[in-house]
Amino acid sequence: MRLIALTIITIFLSSCATFGPKTQEYNKEHPYLEVETPEEYHSEAYPVPDVFAKYPGGKSRLNQHIQMNTRYPIDAYREGVYGDVIITYVVGTDGRTKDIEAVESPSDDFTDMYKRVIQSMDRWEAAILNGEAVEQKYVIKTRFNKVKRM
Repeated sequence: MRLIALTIITIFLSSCATFGPKTQEYNKEHPYLEVETPEEYHSEAYPVPDVFAKYPGGKSRLNQHIQMNTRYPIDAYREGVYGDVIITYVVGTDGRTKDIEAVESPSDDFTDMYKRVIQSMDRWEAAILNGEAVEQKYVIKTRFNKVKRM
């Protein structure tokens, strides 16, 4: 009886485990929609485009991808590390994410986690300026609060 219960628990726990970032499958229900960049990230290198970069399903699906894959890093949790995380990244002219940088992060664990989240994003459609694809800078801002440990 114990063996059966242990087997059931093992199967259940293994089905709940997540290994690495979850990916989203593109389908026709999620057309590419523009995702605007915050004004403070417009510059000469990243001007305001005529058409912002487009993510499959738009901002809501992008946020869903980020939320699905954001986890409090276990080492940071154990060590009681918390704080604001600001990560920037660039959507290149080929629609791939690149140049991922931590502007602010209380620990490399948070930075590494967001690098994995960003690198696992579906391919974007590049921003357009004067009829040509241009790179566009984006940002993820998150606050991880202090967790009361029991």
